[in-house]
Amino acid sequence: TCSLQGLNESSIVYSFGAGRNISFDLELGEKTGCSIHIFDPTPISINWVKQQNLPDRIKFHEYGVGEKDGEINFFVPRKKTSAHYSPVQRHTNVVVGEYSAPVFCMTSIMEKLGHEKVYMVKMDIEGGEYDVLPSLLEPSLGINQIILEFHHNYSTIPLSKTVDAFRQLNQSGFKCIHISERTYEMA
Repeated sequence: TCSLQGLNESSIVYSFGAGRNISFDLELGEKTGCSIHIFDPTPISINWVKQQNLPDRIKFHEYGVGEKDGEINFFVPRKKTSAHYSPVQRHTNVVVGEYSAPVFCMTSIMEKLGHEKVYMVKMDIEGGEYDVLPSLLEPSLGINQIILEFHHNYSTIPLSKTVDAFRQLNQSGFKCIHISERTYEMA
């Protein structure tokens, strides 16, 4: 759930984390005509998105968002059917493997794409949101709406990290308009 108020064909939306589901992005683009940039540096997502027939208003980028520019290691999903690569270790005793991929901070991505303002950011980056969030809260970016999936359900991420992130959002002037029943997704 998000607010469509103010979104139109001149609006830019960044969607971090595709997995194998871009239904939100497709529906948002269809309803508003906005330009949507989807980012995911992980191999399952890249291969899956390449097989999709994306509308012209939706662009896919084979890199992710990070707190700084560079490469980071992602932990490979435990289940072979999962596309959920995570920059944090999800389980205390199990590491299946790691995959290194490029990430850029928000300001670098905006510069790279020539965007001065991003109206909305949707972020589902499997536990990496806690490190990235502070860079999204810079007033100069002009972000009007942030949709986040928090991952305090991972055994390695305490609920207190989500509470702290929620506090940061409030202190930066963002007001919560939606919390899912599972309490992981917030707008």
